[in-house]
This record gives sequence, structure tokens and C-alpha cells, in this order.
Amino acid sequence: MDRYSDRSFAIRGVLLLSGVPPAQLPPLQGALGNILVGAALTLMATSAVEQWKRSRLKKDLAVGIYHELATRVARCCVDFDKPWSEYWKNPVPRSRFTVRKFRPEPATIFDANADKLALFETNQAAALIDFYFRLGVVRRDIDNLSD
Repeated sequence: MDRYSDRSFAIRGVLLLSGVPPAQLPPLQGALGNILVGAALTLMATSAVEQWKRSRLKKDLAVGIYHELATRVARCCVDFDKPWSEYWKNPVPRSRFTVRKFRPEPATIFDANADKLALFETNQAAALIDFYFRLGVVRRDIDNLSD
């Protein structure tokens, strides 16, 4: 292999510009090459681990939000089935206590992980934000009616 090959030419140039005497170039050139290779391998390994952690976090977050959504939607469906569907036919004034029983619970998993919504696709994050916004509107309206 040529002493002044393309790979070593850049390393030799950096060492000469930094003031290293030409007699010390060969040992430093090998050490600097090893350092650069080690740094590149470290960056690649760190990047791979971070990608794996992000995909794992996305899956875990999706499971948690799915279960929170399922409980909120199930409660809305059950509440509408009985007694709210009867109220559409025969509107009757309800007490504050009765109205407050149907107030949605605040979102816990969504609120605690709102900063991680960027892990999801844009349309998925938008649908989640839209649902929880509307749920908040229902909660606010029930609070306003029952005060």
C-alpha cells in the first residue's frame, strides 16, 4: 500500500496543519485513524439503539392510548344507549348531580405523553388530538351546565 494513499492523505494533512513534526506522523496517523473508526462505530451503534428505543416507545404508547380511548369511547356509547337516548325522546330537566355523573374523566395517558405524539404518523396524531379536544369540550359543557 502506498504511503501517501488517498485515505491517509487527509489524515496526514490534518496532522501537519496542527503542527505535528513529520517524523511523528506515522504513529499518530494510525492512532487518529483508529480514533475516527471507533467514533464512527460508536455513532452507528448509538443510532441503531435509539431507533430501536423509539420504535419500542411508539408501540408501548400506542397500547396505552388505545386502552384509554377504548374506555372513553365505551363509556360514551353505554351512556348514550341508556339513559341519554331516552332523554332525546322525552326531554326532562335533570339535577346537577345526575348531569355530573356523565362527565368524562380527564385523559391521563394522553396528557402525560402529549410530547411524544410526533412518534405517530401525522394523521394518527391529528385524530388523537381531535378526539381529546372534543372530549374536553363535552367535559367543559357538562361542567358549565352543572354549575
